[in-house]
Amino acid sequence: MILMFTLERPDVFPFDDFHLKQIMSSIYGLNPKSKLKAQMIEVAKKWEGHRSLAVQYLWDWKKFEKQKGKK
Repeated sequence: MILMFTLERPDVFPFDDFHLKQIMSSIYGLNPKSKLKAQMIEVAKKWEGHRSLAVQYLWDWKKFEKQKGKK
């Protein structure tokens, strides 16, 4: 998180983040019981060079979905 937010590195992928695991399992239909890290990395290869931004979009998507559910 320090690399992403403090040092503003553009290509950080925090595959151990709990919320990111949940989001990617939900959106991409990944199996959380079978090599989830490898599946996440495979999906994130497409985002190479901009993975920090992609992760932030995924986190924001979760916030949006949560707010949408309250209405």
